Amino acid sequence: SSSAKLREWSSVRVSSRTIPLTVVFIGIMYIHMPFYNVLTRPQNKCGIQPPSYQAFFSIWNLVIWSWIPTIAMLVFGGLTVQHVHQGRKRLAPTNNPNNSQSNQKKSDRQLIRMMFVQALVFGLTTTVNSIVGLYVARTTSSTDTAVKLAIYNYLLNVSSSMALIGPCMAFYLFTLSSQIFRRELLQLFHRICYRRVTPTDNIQHSTATQRY
Repeated sequence: SSSAKLREWSSVRVSSRTIPLTVVFIGIMYIHMPFYNVLTRPQNKCGIQPPSYQAFFSIWNLVIWSWIPTIAMLVFGGLTVQHVHQGRKRLAPTNNPNNSQSNQKKSDRQLIRMMFVQALVFGLTTTVNSIVGLYVARTTSSTDTAVKLAIYNYLLNVSSSMALIGPCMAFYLFTLSSQIFRRELLQLFHRICYRRVTPTDNIQHSTATQRY
């Protein structure tokens, strides 16, 4: 950024303070959960009680866990790409400006695609989980049969598993959606393998030289 005050926020000192504060803040925001989770027997499984709190928790998750992080990823990701693009413009021109500009535009498109795919997958999967929880909370009653309750539990388990796709599959999403990410990953593997092979080759070469 061209602003010196904004650049001051990008430092290890600020990160070392904001990360613990973020952990504490999120813990305080979800401190209400232990008071409304009940251990059911004989399944020994925690469940949200009463249904009114389950409806509130689904709406809470929809806003706090689904929409706000997705919007934040899109906004801050877009700002990051914009700042990177502006920083490249301030650099001295290269010997081949046309080729350089083409590579920069390609890199920007790849970054935007990676950001959009991650935000889209995270937003969709977490939204489905919240909507299913809200639907179950609104339709569950004390007269439901065991089969209906089993269907509700199955829907909740499937939607909860889907909600973990976004956080757990970021590496695979980047690998599938970005050619630059795949190239950098292959180069990283190549450097790691080269470092492991080179010392062995040098030792064998020096041993053979000593024999002759």
